Amino acid sequence: MRDEQNNFKRLMEQDEALTPPPPIQIAHRVIGTMNTYRFMGDVTDLFLPKIFSTVLGMSGGPTNLPDDDLPPDQHPNRLNPHNRG
Repeated sequence: MRDEQNNFKRLMEQDEALTPPPPIQIAHRVIGTMNTYRFMGDVTDLFLPKIFSTVLGMSGGPTNLPDDDLPPDQHPNRLNPHNRG
């Protein structure tokens, strides 16, 4: 094998050496876009299953929620005067 570097790799390295680094505004925009996508994913992950379950329940189908087997006074989204915790 030859120790010589590929001409295309050498050309790429020369081009990278001549190209200035990207402005810091681009990095901030990319990070902002990533945070927006992360937020949208979190909101979707949090609310979308409940929306589908509500639509299924309204149409008469099974909901299969983990809280369905609890008595009505022990649901986590209900105020329980006996459980002050």
